[in-house]
Amino acid sequence: MNAGIPLPTLLSQALVAFTIEFDNQAAGQIIHRTTKHGASPGSRQGPWLVSLVMGANCMQFIDKKGV
Repeated sequence: MNAGIPLPTLLSQALVAFTIEFDNQAAGQIIHRTTKHGASPGSRQGPWLVSLVMGANCMQFIDKKGV
């Protein structure tokens, strides 16, 4: 390992790699739908497919009552 690379940079790269892999695996395993491709095979409809980052960003605006 190069000692010149700051720890936050290394952690950021690991987080980006994890997020991409998580999103790829979720898209392949979760029944979902998208605007461009429609619903998953074998399902009439499912929830919209969103990325881990988009979901986490939107969740911060949900209050304690769930609205």
